[in-house]
Amino acid sequence: MMKKNLLLLSVLLLFIGQLFAQSLGYNNDRIAISADGNNQPDNHPEAKWPRADPDDWGGTPASLAIIAKLGLQDKVVHFSYNNFIDAPAHTTETNYMKEAVDGGIERWDFDASVFFDVPETLDASIAHLAEELGKSTAEDPLYFIHMGTSEFFYRAVQKVIDNGKVEALSHVQIISHSGFNDNHLRREAHHKMQEAIILSGNRLKYKKIADQNGCDNLDQLWCSGTDFTPWKWMETHSDPNIQWVYSRMQFHPQGKGADVSDAGMVYYLLVGDEFGSPAKFQSFIGDGIQLGAVIPVEGINILHDSRNAYIGRGVQIAHSIIPSDAFNTKINWTSSDPEIAYVSTKGEVIGLKEGTVTITATTDEGNFKDVVNVTVLTLPSCEDLEYIAIKDFEVAQIDTFVTAYKDNSRNAIAVDAGQYKDKFAATKKVFDGLTGFYNISMTTLTEEDGESTFRLKVNGQLVGEFQNPVATTDMEPYIHEFQNVLIEKGDEIQIESNAHSNGLIPEGDGFAYARGRWRALNFECLGECEVEEVNGLLIFEAERFPLVGHWKIGTDTEKASGGKYLYYGGPNSYQKVPNGQTISYTFKINNPGGYTVKWTMRQPEGERGGDLGNDAWIYFDDDIGRAKQEALTHFEKFVGRSTDDFTLNGQLDLHNNGQPWMSVVFPEAGEYTINLSGRSSHFQVDRIILYKGMKLDEVAEKIAEIKETMNCNIAGIPGDDNDDKEEPILSITPSLPSLILYPNPTSGMLQISGLISEAKSVSVLNMIGQIQLHKKVNSNQINLDVSALSVGTYILKLETNQGVVSKVFMKE
Repeated sequence: MMKKNLLLLSVLLLFIGQLFAQSLGYNNDRIAISADGNNQPDNHPEAKWPRADPDDWGGTPASLAIIAKLGLQDKVVHFSYNNFIDAPAHTTETNYMKEAVDGGIERWDFDASVFFDVPETLDASIAHLAEELGKSTAEDPLYFIHMGTSEFFYRAVQKVIDNGKVEALSHVQIISHSGFNDNHLRREAHHKMQEAIILSGNRLKYKKIADQNGCDNLDQLWCSGTDFTPWKWMETHSDPNIQWVYSRMQFHPQGKGADVSDAGMVYYLLVGDEFGSPAKFQSFIGDGIQLGAVIPVEGINILHDSRNAYIGRGVQIAHSIIPSDAFNTKINWTSSDPEIAYVSTKGEVIGLKEGTVTITATTDEGNFKDVVNVTVLTLPSCEDLEYIAIKDFEVAQIDTFVTAYKDNSRNAIAVDAGQYKDKFAATKKVFDGLTGFYNISMTTLTEEDGESTFRLKVNGQLVGEFQNPVATTDMEPYIHEFQNVLIEKGDEIQIESNAHSNGLIPEGDGFAYARGRWRALNFECLGECEVEEVNGLLIFEAERFPLVGHWKIGTDTEKASGGKYLYYGGPNSYQKVPNGQTISYTFKINNPGGYTVKWTMRQPEGERGGDLGNDAWIYFDDDIGRAKQEALTHFEKFVGRSTDDFTLNGQLDLHNNGQPWMSVVFPEAGEYTINLSGRSSHFQVDRIILYKGMKLDEVAEKIAEIKETMNCNIAGIPGDDNDDKEEPILSITPSLPSLILYPNPTSGMLQISGLISEAKSVSVLNMIGQIQLHKKVNSNQINLDVSALSVGTYILKLETNQGVVSKVFMKE
């Protein structure tokens, strides 16, 4: 039976290859690729610029994905990268190409022996390509995809000739799309592609297809510059390896990573289409890339019998896919009444008004469903509270834990390290305070002989954990805060701590152990959330504008944030601001400086994508709006285009002065007012967004996670170091370390790499900003055990001396 299935699979792959392979006579033949992508600076005076174009950092994973989708991994007989001849090896800069190549090899089972990092293995990589070129015959041709400069290929051709196999070059087909790759010389003595062809005696066949960049048209070819909108489908794809391809596009230093243009040559060769696009790529990838047995989804389980939510606050619905290693992990979330509570794509429920809703989770594969009833309540008043460990917590035997004891001399609960080395003890307490959201501060004691780990659980669910810092003074109080935690009266609080040795203090035949001592829990009651700017980001619903004139509220529970949007129902007013049609909203800024202005908008049905129904008049009080550096002293046209979805965009249209992005300068913290007035009939706006210190694709991620920014903690909004700048800041790329998480999703260990030596700590937050884990770090690669986390989506935040960098990962 297995042999029969393998035969059917082989026939299927052969059929797929024949179905798509339409270009240049390709028929499951050998493929060789050579790409640049060098990130280590080449400062030779003859080098026109030190680094390669970073488009290969995303183009290489996309190319490997195309090949793997068709099951042609074994046809790749050579892949060299970082192919700038005479460029240095990567010693001080991140080798993004190696990371991309290694990730593709591991994910899709390519033969690692045919991949070469050119600066590390120059002679071997040239010899290997020459060997493959020299094998070529009419029956076994080689297709060479030219993704880098030509000198590397020229030297391989020379070696073929030196080996006496020049006739083999008659059966080599070159595919190129870039005059830069063909003609760029890193050194004056280097050679162009045409010189390699002449060297072969014109035996080499050469095909130059259309330039695959096309960055000015978002819907055609393979580049959209800084606009990741056409590629966002990859970020939430059910195949985590397609999500990984998207993540590899995020490292471009100028934010122009929405460019995988070299992959267009692979697509052309294997699919026969010279004019690919993000949409065609999406259709081609389909449900993902499947290797070996595909584990189907068998169900979904919501881990709550019922759930309370509170107006203006979010609660996460814990859930798990059955089985946990199923291939397609995508879930669609719906609320039975979005006017009472809406649910995000991550399964976070936000209450809007009192009532009860049914939240349904439906698997993308198989349409398996599970539901939970969520009751939305008004956030009650709460009060600050303190629990003293030795007074308020019960010391008793708890299953799977050793028994703690009361260290009365130090007013702490502790673990008997003499009896229980490297073991966790636990103590419990039923919460008898008032239901509410709290910041919970835990006071521990540092110890010179070890750094104990502490965990806080509520009703058996992990809220977070942290490790004591290295102690310079024994028994010093240390305070760690768990932020924005929902605690309801009657909940069971459990504290766990362990005995730990750092191997520094000798004791007997071994080393002394810290005893996981902790003294107190302090609960700081948090009040109601209010909309305001948080760490350089302001998001608010357009429905917050008080309505006047022809402005109306529309309903779209599927597309609009919170189920509602604002639209202008009056006539077009292209020449002037209409009387009585201006709406105004006053908001609070905490961090002054220059902000970029965007919105999520939609054109009326029948006009989407065109030039109608796509704009409004805009003005900020006190002339604080800017076009480039010029103050905006009156209303100006603000414009965008949309699909059927509300689209993140927005720019000024100043007639003879172009279409610059709009910024606004807030000279100090305080309240400010934005004004919109009707211009295009039935124009729709969902949310207003102001931001600084972020790139547009980062903002797109935030608005998918956050409905509105509020003065309670917001998950994953980065801090900003540019408050002292007075001029508008349209795009800031903080000089922070690249953060690489693998595997992602993970069920246990999460490998974190790309860190710099100044890294200080790493934290894991859930999607409503609660700290789940906290750990001190001091190395360039660490392993973080996240097995205790519930299934779901989390944000990892790395604190460094340069600032904070964040990245999303999924726990299976």
